[in-house]
Amino acid sequence: MIITRHADGTVTSTGKPIVPEKKWETFDLPEYSGGHEIGNPKCTQCWSGYPRPCACGGLIHATFGDEMYEGYWLYYRCDMCGTDYEVA
Repeated sequence: MIITRHADGTVTSTGKPIVPEKKWETFDLPEYSGGHEIGNPKCTQCWSGYPRPCACGGLIHATFGDEMYEGYWLYYRCDMCGTDYEVA
């Protein structure tokens, strides 16, 4: 195997580029400080089925709120326009 480090900082191995894992900027939702990943359609911190597209072009992230009633609620926030609300 041949590994080459190029002047621009990229590294190739046997002619194929090695792509480092992308580091996403993050933001927090109420009641949760796990760091939702801005712009990542596969955010690892979101509740199942999220993020979803927002009308502004951003992504709506979601996480559980306090379970104070029989059901639950989710906190939602768009990572672009910042729309922030609770759904009971």
